[in-house]
Amino acid sequence: MEKNELVEKNDLPTMQRIQFAELIDQGLTGKPLMETKNPLLSVKTLVKVQVGQFEMSVGDFLAAKEHQIFELDQKINQEVDLVVEDKVVARGMLVAVGDNFAVKVTTPPKSI
Repeated sequence: MEKNELVEKNDLPTMQRIQFAELIDQGLTGKPLMETKNPLLSVKTLVKVQVGQFEMSVGDFLAAKEHQIFELDQKINQEVDLVVEDKVVARGMLVAVGDNFAVKVTTPPKSI
């Protein structure tokens, strides 16, 4: 049959209603499709550590010189914020691990 030919009424397939049997839970066992119960737990996200902030005019900032020091509003022994998507999710203390900064969690994230 060509694409542009009209289909005669008698050439249409016969349609009928299908009845499905009700599914009964038989307590199926086997390997789960996913290893974790919540697949969101394996999604990676960027965690930022917010140490502090300061306020100044754009003009003063642009006039800053090399080696100039900007004092933050955070004390040395004060907790830092762990931030995900601009929301504080936990708190911790800055520590050193080898030559790197690290964060020791003091207030863990709350479960979802």
